[in-house]
Amino acid sequence: MQDKETSRRGFIGLLVIAYSSIALYVGGALVSFLRFLFPYAIYEPPQKFKVGKPEDYPIGTITLITGRGLWIGSYSEGFAGLIAKCTHLGCKPNWFPLKDGPLGQGIFECPCHGSKYDKYARNFAGPAPFPLRRAKLSLAPDGRLEVDKTEVLEPKVKIKDGIEIDETKMEEFFLKV
Repeated sequence: MQDKETSRRGFIGLLVIAYSSIALYVGGALVSFLRFLFPYAIYEPPQKFKVGKPEDYPIGTITLITGRGLWIGSYSEGFAGLIAKCTHLGCKPNWFPLKDGPLGQGIFECPCHGSKYDKYARNFAGPAPFPLRRAKLSLAPDGRLEVDKTEVLEPKVKIKDGIEIDETKMEEFFLKV
């Protein structure tokens, strides 16, 4: 077998390829390490926030808090923070104040699959299994309504001993001011 001699130019070419490969490997590892130091973070708005004074919400109105996924309902029973997320698949229901519902005027209607909720957020049509969930409301020391979406209240409509128990109108699901 004949030994083939490597020329100086060929040897330098092999060195360039070898060092380039090592540099690419080290560079990739360095980029991965630096990416580790700056993780992907989802910056969401805080889950506890203030929405306004009680007098800003006249009785009988439903007000969307834009960008927060929340409706503030003002009822004769008090205030309710209705989470704008359908209990069927999580779409955002819309409020239609001029449509007739089972409790008079105004219904929430989910655009995805047609679930309908009355003004107290009780489901009465469509595939939604439960009423809309509610965020806990409290009165802040400065007199504004404070919403805490980390504490979710889930009212249900149940039948016990042949009697319908409607939790959506129970006192603990409203903030009295």
